[in-house]
Amino acid sequence: MEDRKSKILIEALPYIKKYSGKVIVIKIGGKAIYDDNVRLSIMEDIVLLNTLKIKTVVVHGGGVEISELSNKYKLKEKYIDSIRVTDLKTLEITKMVLTGKINTQFVLDTNKLGGRAVGLSGVSSNMVVASIKDDKLGYVGKVDKVNSELLINLLDNEYIPIISPIATSISGDSFYVDDDIFASAIASSLLAESFISLIDEDGIMKDKNDPKSLIPLIHASDARELIKDGIIEGKNFVKVNACIEAIRRGVKQSFLISGTKKHSILLEVLTNEGVGTMFVAH
Repeated sequence: MEDRKSKILIEALPYIKKYSGKVIVIKIGGKAIYDDNVRLSIMEDIVLLNTLKIKTVVVHGGGVEISELSNKYKLKEKYIDSIRVTDLKTLEITKMVLTGKINTQFVLDTNKLGGRAVGLSGVSSNMVVASIKDDKLGYVGKVDKVNSELLINLLDNEYIPIISPIATSISGDSFYVDDDIFASAIASSLLAESFISLIDEDGIMKDKNDPKSLIPLIHASDARELIKDGIIEGKNFVKVNACIEAIRRGVKQSFLISGTKKHSILLEVLTNEGVGTMFVAH
């Protein structure tokens, strides 16, 4: 048992050296938000990375709770290309859930585990500036600019920024931005070493009913073929595009990994084993 622990630590050492002082952006979505044990396990990983001088930024979603609260208010939900149509009332609910509830919970969890978390949204210090994505989607934004100065200052002082995907506009309006797209833009602005998106599946499967058909590595240029073949579809279409866009804009590598498997972040970042699907430029 002791020998096995030693091997794990020795295996992690070159990865700790590789990532030390670098930035990793992690998007947390799906069940990882709502299961207390899973969420705490994820934040343990993030606090450990931060302790190892790996600069970690967290972006989170919260679609299930937005849906639940929208239903309570008897608001009819509508989606276009897997993105929620957001009218003014839905936007207010979205801000309430993401910034008021979920973001606060992540900060509390992180601080409880010994981390130094700061809760933010894209509105903080005009961090993420957006404009309307499509009139049909309502108050859903596309990212025009990321002002990363605040994030850089926090990371340099060993804080863990935890960000909800609400953006501002030049005129002072606010928009909801899809969490994967938002996180990808943050990662690109920081020229992150890695962008990791936590999902409910193990990664991209050739056959979604066969866990053994996991695709461990996808070259960004090959993703279009997988989309054409129907292997990448639905919500994964947006997530994969976010991974590819991050790489196109200077991020070294992107990952889709399971957020429900214990310590999947540590396995991906600090071991030879790796988990999920990795996206690279070439």
